[in-house]
Amino acid sequence: RSEAPRDLPMASPAPIALGPYLLLVRVILFLVLVPAGIQNLSMMTFEGVDADRVRQLREGAPTTPQLVQPESTPVDLAGTNQQAEAEEYPARRLYTIALRMEDMGWDNPGLLAWIGALTQLIGGGLLLPGLMTRVWGLALSVVVGALFVLGSWPLVGGSLTAFIHLDRLAANQVGLHLCLFGLSLAMVVCGGGGISIDRLIFGKPRRRTFDLVTEDDAEDPDT
Repeated sequence: RSEAPRDLPMASPAPIALGPYLLLVRVILFLVLVPAGIQNLSMMTFEGVDADRVRQLREGAPTTPQLVQPESTPVDLAGTNQQAEAEEYPARRLYTIALRMEDMGWDNPGLLAWIGALTQLIGGGLLLPGLMTRVWGLALSVVVGALFVLGSWPLVGGSLTAFIHLDRLAANQVGLHLCLFGLSLAMVVCGGGGISIDRLIFGKPRRRTFDLVTEDDAEDPDT
């Protein structure tokens, strides 16, 4: 009896005819996720309470409130309050996502936001040539799922039946997250297809063939 050859985990199980379709899916994910990753890594300015929260996430220490001396006049108090409100703190845009994670009680929101942004940038970039497609598809499906929980799930109020009552912008956001999640899962299931680096490195899936052995053949040692 001959054993069926085992396919490598990175080999694409999809038939060669699906190559153009899977290439189109990879291009779509690249065009959406890579710019999103670049935007999350860009700098922006946080103000007020958000500035204090981002500083605490980055530095790991609570901010020290500014004390006002008892002899301060009302004019001095107003000036102090205006200075506190005008306080600015530059940081990566990904910390807007980290703040949402913190509001929902997630642990290590700053680290998770960095991982998500880098996964969008690197994983989305490597999907275009089709390198380690199934691994990055799994990672991106997790990231997109997290973004859905953070941004889209509150819009539908915890019920997908509320989708039909959303305004156009909110409905587009929910639909985008669902579509990206489905396309990322397609990469996990199908791999990069025939038009990918994975097919060049790991080859195509092999046909599984078996030699049938009868009971008489099994008893005959010369068989």
